[in-house]
Amino acid sequence: MSLQGISRFTATVFENRLHQQNDDKHPVFKLSKKSDRDEFMLYLKLVSLGVLIIGMIGFLIKFISAAFPAIFG
Repeated sequence: MSLQGISRFTATVFENRLHQQNDDKHPVFKLSKKSDRDEFMLYLKLVSLGVLIIGMIGFLIKFISAAFPAIFG
């Protein structure tokens, strides 16, 4: 890897940090596993439910503030 305009020491430190970051990620990838279909569907349902709830709260706030402009406006 050639880093022009940077001292040799700085380039070496930069390369060492890149390698260290990659080495730190290996245990995480070894422990992780691919979700099966049932687990994926469960996560999909939970995330969808959360998005729906947050959307409904936002809609209710907007609806109430539009219904009573004298109070909130």
